[in-house]
Amino acid sequence: MRNLTAPLLQAVDHPICLRSGPEIVAGSTRLAAGTLQKIALNTLSTGIMVRLGRVYGGWMVSMRSSNQKLQRRAAAMVAGLCGVTAEMALQAVEHAEGDVRLASLLALGAGAPAARDALLATDGNLREALARLQRDGLLARDFRV
Repeated sequence: MRNLTAPLLQAVDHPICLRSGPEIVAGSTRLAAGTLQKIALNTLSTGIMVRLGRVYGGWMVSMRSSNQKLQRRAAAMVAGLCGVTAEMALQAVEHAEGDVRLASLLALGAGAPAARDALLATDGNLREALARLQRDGLLARDFRV
C-alpha cells in the first residue's frame, strides 16, 4: 500500500514511496512497511558509501578499529585485500592506528607520509589512492587496482 499524499512525501525534495504489498499478518501495517523501509535505507546508505569510495573489494574500508574485535576484523580485511600474512596485516593496522585504508597502503609497501598524502589528496578513496601511489611507483608490492 502507498500513501502518495502523506505530508512527509510533500515536505522533501526527493520523495521515495515504496509499495509494500499485502501484509503477512492482517492488520499489521508495520511489518511489511518497516521491513521495506529498512531495506531501502540499507540499500541507499550502502550505495552512498560505494560512491564515496568508502568500499573497496566488497569491504567497508572506511572504518577505524577501536577495540580488539574490530582490530581483528581490520587485519583480516587488510590481509584479504593486500594478500599479506595476518601478522603483516595486524602490524600495518597497528601502525595505522586502526585505519584500514592507511593500513592497506602500508601493507603494500607505501611509506607512511606518501600513504597519508595519497589518502588526503583523494578524500580517503582507497582505490584512487592506490592508483596514485602505483602510478608514482610508490608501492613495493604489485597490486591490481
